[in-house]
Amino acid sequence: MRMSQWLWVVVAAMSVMASSCGGTRDKPLVGPVTGTVLVDGQPAHAVFIAAVPKVKDEVNVTYTTGTTDDQGKFSLQTYNPDDGVPPGEYSLYFTWPTGGNRSVDRLDGRYSKKAASVKTFTIDAETADDKPVDLGTIELTTK
Repeated sequence: MRMSQWLWVVVAAMSVMASSCGGTRDKPLVGPVTGTVLVDGQPAHAVFIAAVPKVKDEVNVTYTTGTTDDQGKFSLQTYNPDDGVPPGEYSLYFTWPTGGNRSVDRLDGRYSKKAASVKTFTIDAETADDKPVDLGTIELTTK
């Protein structure tokens, strides 16, 4: 390989490394958010949770989600598993798919519409990483 080709390989490799390192610094701070979902008084496994910002950020569009475990417990994630939620005000929406069929919601869409949010919360930019938010128990019903 000629020296000019070698130089281009090195420059390309350094560009890739620099862009991948820089990408993590551009992500906003996130704060941990946890809770428990009960459906008809019982822990509900595999309830899908979406945290939707009350004010949309057109520049830093994020998707914050979570799924309940066997005990109905969840933690929300935005960039990495269980990392948390960027600062802001959020509403929670819930769907509970039937087995492998994500189009069938056992909650009949009751908690997936904007007017049906049963829980809201705020992540403070100054205390996000120091002050985890526990949303406690969230009661949903199939009736």
